[in-house]
Amino acid sequence: MGQSNSGRTNKFIKNVIGSAVLQIVTIVTGFISPKLMLGAFGSEINGITSSILQFISYISLVEAGLANATVFALYKPLAQKDTKARDAVISASRISYRNIGLIFVLLSVILAAVYPFIGQTDALNYGELFLLVLILCASGTLNFFILAKYRTLLTADQCSYAISYSSAIQLIVYIVLIYGAIKLNWGIIAVRAVGVLPMFLTALILYIFVKCRYGKINFYEKPNMKALDQRWNAMFLQILGVVRSGAPVVIMTWILDFKLISVYTIYNMIAGSITTCISVFTSGLSASFGDIYATGDKKLLRKSTEEFRTAFYLLITIVYSVMLVTLMPFISLYTEGITDVNYYLPLFGVLITLNGLLDNMKAPHGMLVFSFGKFKVVKKQNVIQAVIIVVLGVVFTYLWGLVGIMAALCISNVYMLVDNAQIFGGYVASEKYFSAYTNVCDCVWLVLFMHVVWLCSRNVCPMANLCCYCWSDCGCRYFGDILDF
Repeated sequence: MGQSNSGRTNKFIKNVIGSAVLQIVTIVTGFISPKLMLGAFGSEINGITSSILQFISYISLVEAGLANATVFALYKPLAQKDTKARDAVISASRISYRNIGLIFVLLSVILAAVYPFIGQTDALNYGELFLLVLILCASGTLNFFILAKYRTLLTADQCSYAISYSSAIQLIVYIVLIYGAIKLNWGIIAVRAVGVLPMFLTALILYIFVKCRYGKINFYEKPNMKALDQRWNAMFLQILGVVRSGAPVVIMTWILDFKLISVYTIYNMIAGSITTCISVFTSGLSASFGDIYATGDKKLLRKSTEEFRTAFYLLITIVYSVMLVTLMPFISLYTEGITDVNYYLPLFGVLITLNGLLDNMKAPHGMLVFSFGKFKVVKKQNVIQAVIIVVLGVVFTYLWGLVGIMAALCISNVYMLVDNAQIFGGYVASEKYFSAYTNVCDCVWLVLFMHVVWLCSRNVCPMANLCCYCWSDCGCRYFGDILDF
């Protein structure tokens, strides 16, 4: 028997509040940390660190699919309150993560040995780059050996608020430690090493929470490895996801210099913060939809997914309209006093805003893939998107630099959005897929429309005009859809 609607609602509210706290802390610390690093070490070191982290995301693919498969496998035993089946899945997950951790350590050493030849720079010598890579890999190692088994269980049980609060504490302690290290004039290696320590605090908090909530969990129950069979389909999608998100930095590492990578990461940090804000409203929903799917209530599932998609499109339309008109003034303020490279690139700003909008438009489809475990459905589409990013990314970056790589990302997201609308439009919704196209086109049109309104009216009363058009037009269209006007 699954949870009641009130039980899901209560957990959803807790997850939203926890996620909101985490996202606020993430955004604040996310802006403070790069500023500290740029001020202390300059754009080149910041670019090197961003490049290394991107390569680490690739070797982290040894874990690809396992977290999502474990969460999906836990939905049914948690819904049925079958502790033995639950422990069998957790035991299988523990074994898998232990093996993955060992492989990750080996790959980390290999990356540390070869990276100095990939990202050549005069700012750090071979030994310093070697140590920096190993230190940046330490967080991943701790995650696989200690944290992962707790995170998958709490995510599946719609208790991600515990993860959110512990992560928020970790970020606050991290900022305090690196600020102190920078004030003491420590080097980049020592600063990054100190930044790893808060992860032990997170591990302790999650251990105590799991112990109090679930009592005794048998991590050594006879493992149900078959329950994780979905891992390989999920792994395929996660690998392609990392290729899509990481390709820009890798391509720029080969073609452009580290200072331009630093420019990209500052813009991407802002775009990522916007996505982080949006995720407050979707936190825990994947597990909620998964729980509904496990109970087989198709009518509730259809109604919930339709309402979520409509409300979500309203949200991102408003958010990215605001981002479009405020991004460049913020960039000017944030990078004031940094003169080693030009950070003011208006065309790049427009494209990264458009890419963020397109990427978030397909978020409802992606959430349903992981909620239902339908990883095989979108394999082909994800492969094509990754190919578009890599091929067009290389060509366009050679031709137009930063603008080129972002144009390639926009094109790939347009393809994926159109294809996903066809696949998922009739999968759980009652209407035909072309209505998904209508929502998508309305979102893009509204963002562009509000930008034109702002340009025309900013000398008169910009905020009044913007708010008036935004709420009246958006509200009539989308709330009208919800109420079946």
